[in-house]
Amino acid sequence: MALGREEHSVALADRGGTRMLGFLDSISRVKWNRIRDDISEAEVIIERPSDECIEILREIGTSRTEMVIFRGGSRVWEGPITLDRRTRDRVVLQAKDVMHHVYRTVMKNGYSNAHPNTSTVVQRVAHIITQEMARKEALVPPHNILPHLTVIEGDEGARTAAVTKPFEMTLFNHIDNLAARAGLEYTTVGRRIILFDGSALIGQTPPVTQDDIFGELIVTEYGMEAGTYAVVTDGEGQAGEVGGHDGYYGLIELLDNAYGEEAPDDDPPDVNIAELRSQARRNLAGRNPAPITVRMPDGTTLNPDGVFEMEHLVPGVWVPLYAKVPGREIAQMMRLDEVRFEYTPQGESVAITLSPRPSAGGGTIIVEEE
Repeated sequence: MALGREEHSVALADRGGTRMLGFLDSISRVKWNRIRDDISEAEVIIERPSDECIEILREIGTSRTEMVIFRGGSRVWEGPITLDRRTRDRVVLQAKDVMHHVYRTVMKNGYSNAHPNTSTVVQRVAHIITQEMARKEALVPPHNILPHLTVIEGDEGARTAAVTKPFEMTLFNHIDNLAARAGLEYTTVGRRIILFDGSALIGQTPPVTQDDIFGELIVTEYGMEAGTYAVVTDGEGQAGEVGGHDGYYGLIELLDNAYGEEAPDDDPPDVNIAELRSQARRNLAGRNPAPITVRMPDGTTLNPDGVFEMEHLVPGVWVPLYAKVPGREIAQMMRLDEVRFEYTPQGESVAITLSPRPSAGGGTIIVEEE
């Protein structure tokens, strides 16, 4: 579907999204997003609703009733309403995507991936979601999360030996921690929660240039991010090491503490060190050479006549970005972090945020004389 030209409509549904309550009218604005490694949000503003719309609004129960957004004829976003604010002539409804159901779920069970039960972080999270959400799928109506759970493994999935105890945290807390530090990625598209490894190719857009956006591309080299040698320690004298001396940079050392790894006392030392080395390898990725990135300012608006299509706008997809600035021409593989839609009766705008892929390093650099 073409960007910038599609009409939006908003419906309400009972929990689970299968029983529709009806479509809202008198909509003056719809805003929604998709985001990598976070919970997306939506907002609809209704001015002077009709009598039919008021009857639908009477059925809202926050956290129970869900908002469903259609773009053209496609169902593009949905999740529970979390705020309902009304004045005499205006109604503002805010909602969070279906990951909110996971956010409000306690991990009642303990889960151990200590040796010899190590697994990829994607497999661990998929297993825990399946176990903990089962009690909510047994409700009437069900939350309708597990039938749409999507798991994508990379060629070299990040592994974990994490151990969690019963009632230690919520399900979302654990997922978000693993996404921040252990190689997990996640996003929500419609009703699908997608779990994927940071190395996995879940999709790729056509090459993107200055002509495909409204705004300036910026090329920057980050010396503070350089590194040639990385160590991850458990704080007890064991460490995993990768890298070493570089012919150009010399020796630039990095030290981090291990995340979420608890090995039993009788584990062979080399088993724990292998997990520490895996973390160190992830920490060093993209730091030698010093990363040179091309970026567009956060929230850059897309050109409706550019290469992007709606099917490309899934957070986590790879975006080949090309820029030419004085003294440098760079081609770098980026990833889509967020896409934001805003619709009014006057039209639609679409904005995105990109970041360098962690394993993409500095991209391919061609230095030109000016």
